[in-house]
Amino acid sequence: MVLYVVGVGPGDPEYITLKALKAIAKCVTVAAWRKILEQFRWLVERKEVIEIDSRRVNEFVESVVKRACSEDVCLLLRGDPFVSERNLMNTVISFCRMYRVDHIIISGVSSVNLALARLHIDLGNTVVLSLHSSKNIEDDLASIEDILRLNRYLIIYPRTNVVDVIAMVKKISEKMVCDSTVYMFQRLSFPEEKVVKLKLSEMLSMDRDLDAYTILVIEPCTEV
Repeated sequence: MVLYVVGVGPGDPEYITLKALKAIAKCVTVAAWRKILEQFRWLVERKEVIEIDSRRVNEFVESVVKRACSEDVCLLLRGDPFVSERNLMNTVISFCRMYRVDHIIISGVSSVNLALARLHIDLGNTVVLSLHSSKNIEDDLASIEDILRLNRYLIIYPRTNVVDVIAMVKKISEKMVCDSTVYMFQRLSFPEEKVVKLKLSEMLSMDRDLDAYTILVIEPCTEV
């Protein structure tokens, strides 16, 4: 029996891969966040469905892994499982090892891929930081000066709370030698997709939380 951890793409259902569809077809049970289950209702309507409880993620993951001891189970995640789901994936792998459950990771199209395509940027010219599930932003940004010195585009999965966002922007601004251009991508590939181009300094006057599906791309101060 196998636990399939499946990336279902950034938002638009057409980005789901053929490999993901085949895995889901094998599974008796499908687990996911509510919004993913709603979006792919047509795909899971004949499956046993388990909705992730965000208040008890560890307990939920353990129950899904234990279920995979006796049947094939699919855990559906937005985008790609190993892009910005660090804490959750660590928990999944830890329980799989504890219960000796085989697990297969099926990569998906990440919103990072879409952002790169929108801006015509090569991944090799970027540094990606995932802060939205960070426990300590100060620690994660401790090396920001070294990162900026690489002269790469900085792609950030930010926290959504406006106070945290402003604190992050201040930290980055202190180390940059210019008022860099920022592209704020919200809900990439969803019908309500939005892209805002602004200066880093303008983000200091933000007065509302970011959408949960937000990616920031900060240009380097000199051309890559």
